[in-house]
Amino acid sequence: MSRRERLTYVVRAARGTGALLVLVLLLLPVPFLLVAHQLHFWDVGLFRSDRWIVNGDRTVIEIFGYLQLCAAAVLLLITGRRQRQGPVYAAWAATLVLIVVDDSVGLHEKGGAWLHHRDLVPAPFGLPAQELGELVTWALLGIPVLLVLFTAYRVSSPRARRDSWWLAGLTAVLMAFAVGVDLVHELIEELTDNGVVDLLATFVEAGGEVGSMSVLLAYAVHLARRETIPAR
Repeated sequence: MSRRERLTYVVRAARGTGALLVLVLLLLPVPFLLVAHQLHFWDVGLFRSDRWIVNGDRTVIEIFGYLQLCAAAVLLLITGRRQRQGPVYAAWAATLVLIVVDDSVGLHEKGGAWLHHRDLVPAPFGLPAQELGELVTWALLGIPVLLVLFTAYRVSSPRARRDSWWLAGLTAVLMAFAVGVDLVHELIEELTDNGVVDLLATFVEAGGEVGSMSVLLAYAVHLARRETIPAR
């Protein structure tokens, strides 16, 4: 099967389960939320509240992302209950919940600050020690998660294993925006005070992060709905 045929098959499958429509609906508010961020700094009427900032805590876009990941976790649990030998779905559900808990209470930020204040992380090439400490904290949190995922993967069915690789890829994209782009954004702020560059970096980070969550939820919808369709 060629790459074009594979893409066509994926799109058809997503349309058949309604996941494509769900993805489109989830992505529709994202541009509005990004514009609302700028309207806040322009002190425009209804957008004066800090809830519209895309890189703040307990903001509209952040809560929107949390709801998507929690919904995806519930759907993965449902998918796992419908399948025999599918514990890896429950493991992925727990992973998504952990991501929400970590981000909502700032576990990696607190861990990074603890390491930074005790000079337990270096700052090579002028990189911010706080951000490097957060990466170390993420890595430490990730070790038990990977062990659980690996164990669940080993005892899951071939179909569940294939789905697990897709979930791993989508989660990796989310982490790339949430951790990798965030670090790059911090470096940009250190190197330049150009407001336009900073705004673009903010939009890439926030839009990419919530967009990745939307794709994860759409894929979870696909998996849950697919169980009602005979496997090919």
